[in-house]
Amino acid sequence: MLVKPLAECRAVLFVNQQIKYDPATDQYSSDYTNLIDFLFKASSIFKELHICLPVGEGTGRTTHDLPANVRIIHLPFYHGPTDLLRSIHRVVPRLLHIVRSEPVRQADIIGTVAPSTLGAITVPISYYVYGKPHFLLMRGDKRKTVAARTDGALLRSLLIGTPIKAYDQLFGKMSFNDDVVLLTIGDLSDAIGGYGYDADSAHVITPLVPEELLVDEPTVSDHATDLLYVGRLSEEKAIDDLLRGFQRLDTRDDTVHLHVVGSGPSATQLKQLAAQLGITDAVTFHGFVPKGPDLWAYFDDADIFVLPSQTEGLPRVVAEAMARGLPVVTTAVGGLPELIDHGRNGMLVDPRNVDVLMDTIETVREDANLRFHLATEGQKTATQLTFEANRQRLLEILSRALCKSDPQS
Repeated sequence: MLVKPLAECRAVLFVNQQIKYDPATDQYSSDYTNLIDFLFKASSIFKELHICLPVGEGTGRTTHDLPANVRIIHLPFYHGPTDLLRSIHRVVPRLLHIVRSEPVRQADIIGTVAPSTLGAITVPISYYVYGKPHFLLMRGDKRKTVAARTDGALLRSLLIGTPIKAYDQLFGKMSFNDDVVLLTIGDLSDAIGGYGYDADSAHVITPLVPEELLVDEPTVSDHATDLLYVGRLSEEKAIDDLLRGFQRLDTRDDTVHLHVVGSGPSATQLKQLAAQLGITDAVTFHGFVPKGPDLWAYFDDADIFVLPSQTEGLPRVVAEAMARGLPVVTTAVGGLPELIDHGRNGMLVDPRNVDVLMDTIETVREDANLRFHLATEGQKTATQLTFEANRQRLLEILSRALCKSDPQS
């Protein structure tokens, strides 16, 4: 247990989120930033926070302003579990050096993303040798994500899935201890209980959007003509379902348009599919747009946001759409049923059901009052998903669980 307030504590956090560093400008940046943004915001609850993560040389699409109390500890760069396997001979020695270094030995509290290779290597020393209080951060159901991405490929499933099951055993046992706090981004209790974690003691946080993204009041047009998808262009996002369904919509109404914002491994295939379906005039692929005014403009110009994924954790893009006052149609996967109350602040459909997806989109398109209701309630929901609201919640959770006195500030 901690004997002093969190505001006087030094913390170290091991994260498997990639970041870039430009030595010429001494500037950090990345392509996918949400977790990093929240960690920087939440760093203010500690006196000092060291964040250990994979760092590559170069420049990402979004620049980060490093808080004064944050230090970055560099790991060799890797991108994803497969690349980590190829880089393991460089990553493990560096991790072992870091976990024996002064910042870790002098830390009052340690955090790690779980289940993860980083934690599996560092926890035996930082927890079982040093005896540091820990918090575990779970970002999604890793087993489902692996199953979706390996798509039945036996060798890849074994190489990636087997370590995750082993890590679950390590972290699951830890989660029952009094000096360990289990945090989940979104409600994962149904999944993690079956994987050996203490689901009853898990604390849910939902840090998805910055406060400045919230609009004062949604603006809903009389006619809904512009649909929007924002996200990675990859198989698990099921954008092919959206394109096939949109063909039906396009044949009925030539004023409707689909905007696809993002990049990824399926980009070329999806463009080819749009051509095969004869909808290239009604679909625009805008490519990757970094977070900022240009991206928010796409939300502001759209009428309905659609996310047809077959698997998700708790996608920030849905919260971003809600914050900008857009009615949301998405699938009932991952943490989305916990975020969206069907018919109140959004619409949920079963994944991989094109007909139901398009019927729901048409229902929302044809009813301006429904769109306004969904947008208004969605915006209210988004106020609970801000970085600041969840920074405060994180402070309260760690204080109650780990501090002997009343350390909140």
